[in-house]
Amino acid sequence: LAAGVPLESYQVDLNTMLGTLQRDTPARVYVANLPDLTFLPAFDNRDRAELSAEVQRWNDVIAASVTAHDAVLVDLFVGWTELRDQRQSYVSRDGLHPTSRG
Repeated sequence: LAAGVPLESYQVDLNTMLGTLQRDTPARVYVANLPDLTFLPAFDNRDRAELSAEVQRWNDVIAASVTAHDAVLVDLFVGWTELRDQRQSYVSRDGLHPTSRG
C-alpha cells in the first residue's frame, strides 16, 4: 500500500506465493495484515476515513488469501491498538517503520 502497488496486483502475487508454498513445501506459513495506518505519521497527510477504508480492503484480501491457502493470520491491526498511545516511542523517524521497541 505504501509503495503504491495496486491491491489487485498484490492479491495475485500473494495468492501465487501462498499457493506455491502450500503446494511445494510442508512449511506452516504466517502472514501479517496491515496495522491501523491512521496511527502512523507517514500517513498523516491522508484522509483518516479513506485510509481506514483502504486498510480494511487490503486486510480483507489478506484474510481471504490466508484462509484459501491454509496459512495463519498474524493480526497486526488488532495487535497495534497500543500504538495510539505509544506512537513516539514505537515508530521510527521515517514515520512508517517500527523502532526496536515498537
